[in-house]
Amino acid sequence: RGRSIANETLVGKERGKHASVEKTATVQTPLKKDNENFTSQSSSISLKGKSDKLGKGRGRGRGRGRGRGKQVEKRLLESSVSSPAEEKVVEEVGTTQAFDKSLIASPLKDTPTRRGKGKAIGKRKVANNKGRNSSTKEEATVQETLPLVAKKPKQSHTKKDPSHQEHSLEENAECMWVIDNGSSMIKATCLTNGKTIVLDNALFVTSKGRRVAFGDTLKDTSGFFFARPCEQEYVTKVSRQMCIWSHVAELLDISPNSTLLVSTPMHPFSEINDKLRKSAFVELGCARIAFVKSPELVSRVLPDGGSGVVVDLGYSSSRVCCVYNFKIVNGTLVRLQIGGRIMTNYLKDIVSYRHVDVLSLQGLVEAMRKTIGKVVPNYMVALKEAKERLPQNNPHMIDYLLPDFATHIHGKVLGDRSEMSVVPAKNKDGQQLIRLTNETFSPQELLFNPIDIGVDSEGICGCIAHSIKKAPVWLQPSLISRIYLVGGNASIPGLLERIQSTLSSLLPYELGPPTIKILESPLNAVLRGGVSLLQNATDSAFIFDTVQ
Repeated sequence: RGRSIANETLVGKERGKHASVEKTATVQTPLKKDNENFTSQSSSISLKGKSDKLGKGRGRGRGRGRGRGKQVEKRLLESSVSSPAEEKVVEEVGTTQAFDKSLIASPLKDTPTRRGKGKAIGKRKVANNKGRNSSTKEEATVQETLPLVAKKPKQSHTKKDPSHQEHSLEENAECMWVIDNGSSMIKATCLTNGKTIVLDNALFVTSKGRRVAFGDTLKDTSGFFFARPCEQEYVTKVSRQMCIWSHVAELLDISPNSTLLVSTPMHPFSEINDKLRKSAFVELGCARIAFVKSPELVSRVLPDGGSGVVVDLGYSSSRVCCVYNFKIVNGTLVRLQIGGRIMTNYLKDIVSYRHVDVLSLQGLVEAMRKTIGKVVPNYMVALKEAKERLPQNNPHMIDYLLPDFATHIHGKVLGDRSEMSVVPAKNKDGQQLIRLTNETFSPQELLFNPIDIGVDSEGICGCIAHSIKKAPVWLQPSLISRIYLVGGNASIPGLLERIQSTLSSLLPYELGPPTIKILESPLNAVLRGGVSLLQNATDSAFIFDTVQ
């Protein structure tokens, strides 16, 4: 319809039975404008032949094509004659816009015929399918030609009660919460209800990789593997991380349209933060979210007005940077690849080689390192002391009882040093007892001598000195007296004294002796800094991204 149609023929051949419909039509004349009204000349059509036989076939196609001839004849008539819908559109357009009938779909064209065994699939099926959708296509085309008019929303005439509006705003008050997204542990708190949780930032899975549970729901994690969403302190599994965040939101009773503050490592990747931001808006229902670097959050809880050297001893790595007036000083970031993960793996290797195989017990070795780990003032002297066989002469010798997962599921240190014998006691009642000597301080020595495992880098003391030297000259005297240790490894016994004695020889003499302190509860220093930032509305008003 809308184009010239002449001598168009539909032919269906069914094993000797022929049915043809010869269709002739006059050329459609274009629309003419007469007294600001549009008129169109109707077309004439003549059908010849027995259309009832069209579509009759044998085999499987016989039942489908029977009786389709009358329907084809009716649709062919409708395709050439002006329809009521077309006339209605012409009337609605009026004189302001010319109606082009060429935009309307043309009648069916002849298509090749395909036959199969006992299956008549030909022009009747194509004509049937196209004729069935002809009305919808015409309507869609006509709607595209009409001008789009925006519908005005209906305005309600009822007056709003201001008291009711204030009450609804109080009920929908946003919930504010902070997440310290560490590589090993995730710390979160809610400012609205005061709840705080600390749990493993990992999913516990079986050997086949099936997700089982979270860390707070399992008492014994010895038979599971850690599926962590972070690698080298950066989130690499966004879906896994959002699963853990959703569990944290349930534990803290977070309501929708909340405000979330998340700590990020230094130099975060924008692609990772964008994915986390979109997932938090969709899955957690957050209204606002902000990503702030960890040293800037730590500077909020420093006792010296937000200035100093922040030494973050984390799980994936150790980072040193200088902060001034709650901001990071450019160019002062130094990163050491040694962290809690490498120290745990090193302890796991030497215990498995010397005593018992614990390669698959990551959680057990992690708890062992936190229990027996320490830092010695002089590593070479400590190695000589560890070779003594008498417990009285060896201050590093301990007996560690491994769990049997029947009576106790956690390892512990046995007895007093005065009660220890030269030969360790034999295992009784299925208990496994191992005697450790230099395993107590060798993993922590990697913080000061990374070259022991092939890492060509300075120790933690060299990183602190290098970071201070990169700061402006006028700022260095104040930074050297404000060195703060934070993170999970900051509480290792002997670490503060070792850094204090080693760092003095690496800094210029005119700057004076360094002053090193461990912040109160160093594990939650970043979390407390985030809470302080949210409570200060003037500083936190510009850092949030809102949902679009």
